[in-house]
Amino acid sequence: MSAVDANPPGRPALAYRAGTHATFLRSMLADLPGETIADGPNHGTRPLAALRTRASDDASIALLDAGATVLDVLTFYQERIANEGFLRTVTERRSLLELARAIGYELRPGVAAGAYLAFTVEDAEGAPGQVTVPAGTPVQSIPAQGKQAQTFETTEEIEARAAWNALRARSTRPQALVIDNGVLELEDTDGTSTEAKQLYLDGTETGLRQGDLLLAALRRTPDAPLYTATGTVHRVEVDAVRQRTLVYLAAEAGVPAYRPIERFVKRGFEPIGLGEDISGVLAGGLHGADVDVLLEMSGSTFAELAAAWQPPKPPVTPEEGVFAFRARAGFFGHNAPQHSSLPTKADGSAFYPNNWDSGKASTIWTDSAAHDNPDADVYLERVVPEVVGDSWSVFTAPSSRRVYWIEQVVERSLADFALTGRATGLTLRDPAGGSPKKDRKLIRRATTAFVESERLDLAELPIEDDLAAGQTSLELGELAYLDVGRAVALTGKRADNGLTATEVLIVSDVVLDEAHTTLHFTTGLKYGYARDSVVVNANIVKATHGETVTEVLGSGDGSRTDQRFTLRKPPLTYVSSATADGATSTLTVRVGGLLWDETSFLVDRGPADDVYVTRADDDGMTTVIFGDGVRGARLPSGTQNVVATYRSGIGADGNVPAETLTLLQSRPLGIRSVTNPLDAEHGADPEQLDEARRHAPLAVRTLDRIVSLEDFEAFATAFAGVGKAQAVALWNGESHIVHLTIAADGGGEIASTSALYANLVTAIDQARDPGPSLRVASYQPLYFDVSASVLVDARYERPEVEAAVSTALLAAFSFDARAFGQPVTEAEILTAIQGVDGVTAGQVDRLYLVTDPDGPTQACPPAVLPARAAHWDGNEIAPAELLLLNPAGPTLTEMSP
Repeated sequence: MSAVDANPPGRPALAYRAGTHATFLRSMLADLPGETIADGPNHGTRPLAALRTRASDDASIALLDAGATVLDVLTFYQERIANEGFLRTVTERRSLLELARAIGYELRPGVAAGAYLAFTVEDAEGAPGQVTVPAGTPVQSIPAQGKQAQTFETTEEIEARAAWNALRARSTRPQALVIDNGVLELEDTDGTSTEAKQLYLDGTETGLRQGDLLLAALRRTPDAPLYTATGTVHRVEVDAVRQRTLVYLAAEAGVPAYRPIERFVKRGFEPIGLGEDISGVLAGGLHGADVDVLLEMSGSTFAELAAAWQPPKPPVTPEEGVFAFRARAGFFGHNAPQHSSLPTKADGSAFYPNNWDSGKASTIWTDSAAHDNPDADVYLERVVPEVVGDSWSVFTAPSSRRVYWIEQVVERSLADFALTGRATGLTLRDPAGGSPKKDRKLIRRATTAFVESERLDLAELPIEDDLAAGQTSLELGELAYLDVGRAVALTGKRADNGLTATEVLIVSDVVLDEAHTTLHFTTGLKYGYARDSVVVNANIVKATHGETVTEVLGSGDGSRTDQRFTLRKPPLTYVSSATADGATSTLTVRVGGLLWDETSFLVDRGPADDVYVTRADDDGMTTVIFGDGVRGARLPSGTQNVVATYRSGIGADGNVPAETLTLLQSRPLGIRSVTNPLDAEHGADPEQLDEARRHAPLAVRTLDRIVSLEDFEAFATAFAGVGKAQAVALWNGESHIVHLTIAADGGGEIASTSALYANLVTAIDQARDPGPSLRVASYQPLYFDVSASVLVDARYERPEVEAAVSTALLAAFSFDARAFGQPVTEAEILTAIQGVDGVTAGQVDRLYLVTDPDGPTQACPPAVLPARAAHWDGNEIAPAELLLLNPAGPTLTEMSP
């Protein structure tokens, strides 16, 4: 059989040997008796026919054995050489590299990991509060045990501010109170109002107790009449953490609840340096672009703008606010003896002719003779020195409650109602203005005066709702102007499980409205968050793995045609970029101070082209190769005139965990600390053999142009940092949409805020027809559990066989082994189990998704566990699913023989 016949398509190795030692030796021994002498006197004879021995120690047989050995070695290497000539069967990296170069493909050198760095600016008194962090600022990781420290450098210059260290989500709003028919109501943001049931007060030392009376006195506008409402304290809760007090009001007819006076009012704003009113610009909020124009026209800083734009608080008179009363008292005469029990004069007439237990003299407004009180509208039962003018009072009787403004206070000695004593007199005014309305229901013996009013500071109303997953905006509790396109790190407790999570978002717009800023993002929130836990750090900048190195490569020699230099600090860093292969070298070479350009090949370059090529060997060493004067210019002669600047560091080692990039190697003045809020990601090692076998043909298949769905997949799969890709065409009712599902090397997510995502989309757009709409999204991982019974051969150790079965299943259903939308079948699980040495039989007992609550009680496993490609899910497109075995491994039990 010929070598071609022995090698059907699809085999991982070529069979290309004419024989082995054993077959060669057998063949020669078989032919030995028939060998004849070709010439000479013994021509035609068979002298070896009489050689009967076949012992290996016989000299003749030993010679044949040596010949068979030589043939065995020769055919072995012949087969290896043949295998090294084909992409599918090659085993040496160098062979694969040369085969790939034959079709214009260079093995991917890997790509540097990327991370977001969050800087904290010093906010101590006297600190500048604003720092420029230059591009290239190095930050080193704190390595875990057995790992090496990794250096990252910032990719751009940013302005960092202390005020942006910890921006918080807006968690309160003004308590907008109104009074309607004597009832205190809370006005909602939509303009509707409901009766207030509780009141938030500033501070924790309000001195309020159950049964205390509260008064609200409000005006809708500065010139409007004053309206009042009262309420009784039912319960008091102190919040020491937020330094506020929550007061619950008793349910009373006509008794109010709560509403702050201080509300933010929109006003016209005349910017600094501008002579025109731009209140129209402010309608609906001031967008980031408007702020840029405003600052440029006015020549002002944002801090000056913010200070000038603080909305004014409406003027608050002493009468307005929410008040507590620190004293209560009866009225003079309330403890007088019963009128009917008084003695009479000698002539039988009464000392006090008017009955103060009924009639006109029974109200608080008169003396015992039913005349108006002298020098004051009412007198309290005693001296209350804390009561002063320009304060509030509330008179409460069983059938009436009245609010009065105290204009003046006097102190008098009174002798009336068969009593004598000093008392405090109050001159009153009606809340609406003018003389007090003398309510005749305020009976002397049944009325209590609440006096010594004290204004209570109102806290803002808490916003209770959480931030929702998918939400694309966030209102901050302060004014902060951020650049559009700036990255911010949002940290908070997840609303679903209480765990702390962090995500990086990109600002797409900034809207300033009154005293707050609303940030709009390019993407929605990944999770929902408890509002009061959310903190935003806006001092965020991208960084990539690798440390900058500058070294003198050597001296140019114009007489030589083969000059090449090897970089002394490998590995050379390649960073993600929007090129066809997805990576760009950080190497720059200057000769005599002039920059030379890197090119892929010298063969098509002329003698005047100042170019060079780089080649990496199997050990990761990079060599810089210059032209020979025919294909590329020769190096000019000089001493130490060839200088390289590059970054060193690449691969998966750069995927360091969150909160480990904390060591500033050069600290900008004013920076307190730095960290990476998220794991560094998308660092990929140099391309391995199996990856190169898949990727090399893709370059020829697409030729850096994208036409078909297969081209989308091939282009994305060959892009540095991308591990898998799947393209499908979807119909939206009007046109086709190309949806591309992607995954990072190793199975990680490719977030839409990452540099890898942005570079991939840009590179695809540059290579494709701009007609079809394109959507790119990271895949949806789905994990499944499997329980199986395994019968182990009695000659094997059961624990070792079960461990091998677990390893085989994890490998068979790992990220590298599975495709998007590929289902899992019971048959392939059994194939993997029974392919392990020592397994006699196997049976799948349960097969279910990890998220299936009924999975553990499954009676019969399904034959197929489906997974879906990208598809419409309502009005949204769901990315392709990837079914993977639970990393915890399968559940294995012993099968009865």
